[in-house]
Amino acid sequence: DPGAPPPSHRVAPKKIWWGPLCALFITLTWAAAPVIGFVAALRIVAIFGFAAMIIGLRFPTLGLLGVAILCTIDAPARVYILTGGLLRWNTMNYWLLLVMLLYIPFLIRLRDPHSLILAVFVALLGIELVISPDLTDGVQNILGIIATFGLLIYFVRAGHDRRMWFWLGVVVGLLGALGGLMFFLQRLHLMRINENAWATFPLGALLVVFFAFPSAASLKRGQPTLMALAAANLVWIFLSGSRGTLLIGICCVIDLVMGMRGLRQRTIALTTAALLGVAAAAHFAKLQDRALFRIVKLFTLEHDFAGNYSLASRTSGRSDLAIGGWDIFKAHPFGVGSGGFPTAWENLDRHYQLVYGRGEKKAAHSGWLKTLVENGIPGIVLLFAYVCSFAAVGLRQRDRNLLRMSFITSGALMAALLATEFQSKGLWFLAAGMTTFLHRDALRAAMFPRRFVPRARPVLRASPAAFSHDAP
Repeated sequence: DPGAPPPSHRVAPKKIWWGPLCALFITLTWAAAPVIGFVAALRIVAIFGFAAMIIGLRFPTLGLLGVAILCTIDAPARVYILTGGLLRWNTMNYWLLLVMLLYIPFLIRLRDPHSLILAVFVALLGIELVISPDLTDGVQNILGIIATFGLLIYFVRAGHDRRMWFWLGVVVGLLGALGGLMFFLQRLHLMRINENAWATFPLGALLVVFFAFPSAASLKRGQPTLMALAAANLVWIFLSGSRGTLLIGICCVIDLVMGMRGLRQRTIALTTAALLGVAAAAHFAKLQDRALFRIVKLFTLEHDFAGNYSLASRTSGRSDLAIGGWDIFKAHPFGVGSGGFPTAWENLDRHYQLVYGRGEKKAAHSGWLKTLVENGIPGIVLLFAYVCSFAAVGLRQRDRNLLRMSFITSGALMAALLATEFQSKGLWFLAAGMTTFLHRDALRAAMFPRRFVPRARPVLRASPAAFSHDAP
């Protein structure tokens, strides 16, 4: 523009502090929950998340915050609010598909190993819909997985301002910590939710805090703040009684403690976690006893009154599902078709020596088992390659933060898929975020090929703690 002032005289656009504003909104919403109820507060948070995700096409930082909020509340939202009418289970998936259509050139230019393996895996699931006995369930699985590419778009567009990542951890950490408190205070007045599904709510918040933690190293009281939020969410995971989720949460918190700078900060963090645990134990004594009972039951061979626990009892039927699923796989080494596990389980021989759900349609309750049965050898190989790809790329990093985070990501995905299928948005948010961390320059170049200036240092040496305020 000939009439525009010289570059030295141009006024930079005013920066909007979406992080503090969102943190304030989340805090006020959950503060109102004792009056309006947990479900009403959850509905307000969900509407805010959807609005932020849509407006985020104009304001990338707000968009990533909205996506993070929706991924975190995914499990309780599907049970309590996305049950019918305008808001459905796949509302977020549909929007992410639309975003993917808008950014097709970016998706075509993706060359990182994680995206390529996932694309092949999705293609395999689509091909095996041809032989699926349950087309609806198969399409649902594909929608849940392919949405990862939409999440990746939001991550790449948001840039790498370390303050943005810090506030992302604060916002979502508050969402899980305060939301978990309100849930347990009002749990007796709410419809029952499966504890494994519920636990993905605080776990999702904890995983986002895990991502944000390295970026808080240079901020005053940044890491202690995030550590307190992580400890609070770990307490809610423990009280849920979900054993697999608790294992992932403990590993993340141990990694956070190891990554803290200074003995004083570690001492404060551990003291805060202990105080939170004691307070929760005092207020939710029955839930604590139940959670401890479920943990002890998993490793206990004898019951005081009724003899031995069966393996199926100690694993809530998961062992029977695994045994039966293995036999189905041996009969169909290339799979029964995407979405076909419930039908295959129902059609097992009625004289089969398994008790759990015999002759009924049952979900696999495990991404690994589901893939093995439905997609056979090709599917399980691709899924295993995708999960391990983060650790494999992490081994090439010289930055210890990236190395630890990549291994935690692979470990979390591997453990989580033992107890859940593909519907959890928090897991795919984790995968998309780690993909961005490991390949940030390459992904930014794919998103903005005309105005991206390559950095002098190798792409894979970037550290989350070194994200600058003026990234291209």
